[in-house]
Amino acid sequence: MIDRPPVEFWSLRIFVEVATTRSMTHAATRLGITQSAVSQAIRKLESELDSKLILRGSRPVVLTAEGALLELEAEPLLRSVARLPELLRSARSGPAREICIGFVDTFASTAGPELIRVLTQQAARVVVWSGLSPALGAALVARDVDAIVTSDPLYDLDGLRRIPLWKEPFVLLLPRTLDTKAVRPSLDQLAATVPLIRYSARSHTGSQVERHLRRLGIVADRRIEVDGSDALLAMVAAGIGWAITTPLCILQACAHLQGVLPLPLPAPGFNRTLSLVVRDDSQASLVEQVADAARTVLRDTCLPRLRQLTPAFTALISVGEATI
Repeated sequence: MIDRPPVEFWSLRIFVEVATTRSMTHAATRLGITQSAVSQAIRKLESELDSKLILRGSRPVVLTAEGALLELEAEPLLRSVARLPELLRSARSGPAREICIGFVDTFASTAGPELIRVLTQQAARVVVWSGLSPALGAALVARDVDAIVTSDPLYDLDGLRRIPLWKEPFVLLLPRTLDTKAVRPSLDQLAATVPLIRYSARSHTGSQVERHLRRLGIVADRRIEVDGSDALLAMVAAGIGWAITTPLCILQACAHLQGVLPLPLPAPGFNRTLSLVVRDDSQASLVEQVADAARTVLRDTCLPRLRQLTPAFTALISVGEATI
């Protein structure tokens, strides 16, 4: 149980005014209250502190030893309280003291460095978590992070705000060593003849791919499963198998691009959306700062690089604007 403060600030304010003017009448005039209210406040304060603060009947008012000590202690305390509105206004308009934000690995490796560069100009300290979407979602709910950039919008949870940042198509990824004889194989043919390099089912992207294949009735072996895009592209480039991924994942692992062939996914296609997810009680100005900065980095840094690496897919990529 939390103890109640022994005195009220308004009572202290009245006492300090009496101690300063050495008059209950003058204190009442300056505070805009009655002399009776001043006298009652002083008696209440003496009762709460179990101390005699002034010598009654003396004109001007004379402080006791306890009263003199209280005057010394109360004045800086009241000055601090008086500054609170100004400090809060400054906090609203000034930079955040700390931002703790989580990124899915794909975003962390591509847009993350430039976004952090921007955020360090807006906050005194920036803490970054990275990993798979489920772990980041748990960190947001536990209040370990202020916001996350994730492919999982966490629609099953209430009390969250979701701001779309980036929408991209899933694409087919083949090893360049695979001889397609100028005819692109269907997903059925690939699944029957070449191993599928899967994203881990623990990742949201992996779950999306699994649901898509299941909708199409395609059964592929489960021999190879990886957590990250670097490993996935490296294995496809080595000719081990084929994969379904996204342009941003290709950008993350572009060191292996020479060995892979990105192709449009046979219809029907599907998309991945990266969103900034925050709690409803998050500071609005901080949320907008992070969302605006993330969209700017994705549009001005990632899109131009993808136009060079995978130009066929950039027309299908959009940078989100509206809250969903």
